[in-house]
Amino acid sequence: MNFIDALQQIPMPILLISASDGVHSTCMTAAWFMPVSINPPLVAVAIASQRYTFELLMRSKEFAIMSVPRSLVKEAIEIFGTLSGRSINKFKLAKVEVIKARSISAPIIKDMPLVMECKLVQASSTGDHYIIVGRVIEAYSLGKGEPIIYFRREPYTIGNKVDY
Repeated sequence: MNFIDALQQIPMPILLISASDGVHSTCMTAAWFMPVSINPPLVAVAIASQRYTFELLMRSKEFAIMSVPRSLVKEAIEIFGTLSGRSINKFKLAKVEVIKARSISAPIIKDMPLVMECKLVQASSTGDHYIIVGRVIEAYSLGKGEPIIYFRREPYTIGNKVDY
């Protein structure tokens, strides 16, 4: 089994990462995410440096992380996860309503089950991706929805609780 196939055996969240430099805004799908500290509240996400979201995030030093509801899975995969925001407005193409974040300049998609507004703490090069560490300055919900995970190259809802 190669490394890419091995990674597909690990369930990962489907998240959207948004950023804005005050003039341009974009959003991308990400799955490589983890909490790294409770106090202070820090999270990390892996983003390739050639991504437009990475460029805007590094300019603004802030970003938002949003969990993807079932109603946006197709857009998360086919638009936010595939197309570049350098040449198109992904929000418009996905037909989502964008609202102002509470504390940062990054756009927020209305009705998201989870929003974390973050300030950049550290960006570390780790091969073909950067580990972006952000301090969570706001965390809230704008809607309801089950978390969606990506497993074996397909989106899934979370299944049944396992008793032990």
